[in-house]
Amino acid sequence: MSEIQINDINLVADISDLISLKSKIDSHTKICDGVRGGGSAVQELENMVNNYKQMKTNISVLIGNTIGFMKNVNSSFIGNDNKAAMNFR
Repeated sequence: MSEIQINDINLVADISDLISLKSKIDSHTKICDGVRGGGSAVQELENMVNNYKQMKTNISVLIGNTIGFMKNVNSSFIGNDNKAAMNFR
């Protein structure tokens, strides 16, 4: 098994950046005006709005899951590092 190199300072900074990004994504709420009229162009515009909303939700979930994963990696790294240090005492 090969050695895994983790820079915990960069990892913590990246987690912080992702938390900030997720906050910005989640706080951005733009309400579209009601669409008047009909036809395929209006339906396509409504589909685009719905796709954008779904994409925004999915990206927020993806970033949230990435934050959780990176926090777990950091906690595991710290825990393993402490266990290894105790063996040298």
